[in-house]
Amino acid sequence: MILKLLTTPIIFFMLLSPNYAQDGNKSLHSEEIRGKLANNAKNIYSLKSTFTQNKYISSLGISVESKGMFLYKKQDKKIRWEYTSPNKFLVIIKNGEIHTQNQENSFPNNNVSKLFSELNSIILSSLNGEILSDNNFTYEIKENNKQFIIELSPRSNSRLKPILEKLNIFINKTDLAIAEIKLTEPVGDYTSIVLDNVQMNVSVNDSNFQF
Repeated sequence: MILKLLTTPIIFFMLLSPNYAQDGNKSLHSEEIRGKLANNAKNIYSLKSTFTQNKYISSLGISVESKGMFLYKKQDKKIRWEYTSPNKFLVIIKNGEIHTQNQENSFPNNNVSKLFSELNSIILSSLNGEILSDNNFTYEIKENNKQFIIELSPRSNSRLKPILEKLNIFINKTDLAIAEIKLTEPVGDYTSIVLDNVQMNVSVNDSNFQF
């Protein structure tokens, strides 16, 4: 029963978490990189990918893996997280309204925590290039041979400070696509979302975001 609860995909939205690239060094041209990321985000109108989520629970010393499909459409700020294993779970966000559904039940956003909504805002800000302008965070841009690593830390007065130690976003240098999002909690737990088979500006039907 405990393992079933731990694999519930909602854990990602409530407790996302970052990885520190061991070979990442502070970028000496962070403003230039920031400009490139912002300009690239303006040209992304849709995104489709598969994803693998790993949630590490330090108190139990275990990591729980989930897989699924991710869709994003800039118009109306639409997102679809469809978990396919080990449990089926669906999250649809459109214009800030959140709808979730498991194999048996469908329920509206009043059953989703406020924290869920805040972390969803972080995801949208990452996709539309506004995350580096978020006043809730300080940031530093690092890089390795293949990726830029954006390290965001909640400011002392941020509502996320008690539950979020640091948020890392990994971006491929080749196409400036988001490759991974990780978030670390103060207690040492972390969650990693790795995006694979990323396709940008492909046709995404609005029917995928119907409640």
